[in-house]
Amino acid sequence: MYNNTLFSIGLATLELKGMDNDMLCNYVKENIGRQNRHVNSDDEELSKLNAIVLQQTQKILDGTISNPDVNNLKTQIKRVWVNQDLNSDISTTHTHRDSFLSVIYYPKSTDGKIHFYIPSADVYLSHVPIYKCKEYNEYNSTFWEFDVKTGYLLIFNSMLPHAALPSKEERVSIVYDIVVNENN
Repeated sequence: MYNNTLFSIGLATLELKGMDNDMLCNYVKENIGRQNRHVNSDDEELSKLNAIVLQQTQKILDGTISNPDVNNLKTQIKRVWVNQDLNSDISTTHTHRDSFLSVIYYPKSTDGKIHFYIPSADVYLSHVPIYKCKEYNEYNSTFWEFDVKTGYLLIFNSMLPHAALPSKEERVSIVYDIVVNENN
């Protein structure tokens, strides 16, 4: 019997130190009223976070391509938006259809949680009495829950369905959609 994982979906989690989270929270609060909460990725307040996001997503792209001879593919920020607390856009299961990677940074979150859903789990697990499982794992779960705390950065495949769960305390997030740009 082979014990291989097929078509894995990666999730990068980093805890960022040295970020000015108070400034980022104020930035979010000042911009939360914008249409669709979209902000300008060139805003000075985002410059340090943007650099980290591009560095980390480039590492993922390089690992995905696995070809050291290709150096003209670069990650690029397509759009950025901000969230404070919970709204229907983030609490409903969704994907980011026109992006390669999605990134969420939490300048403030003490009790935040995010669910990631396995796209094909219901088809596969509908034939299994899942309620009899002793422990849930990546093979028998329909979702996986992550606690998100202040300073956490999550990077994941944009096609991975996800949703934010209600928080009792304040939660502030900055979200990025990342695309691949071919520089010729």
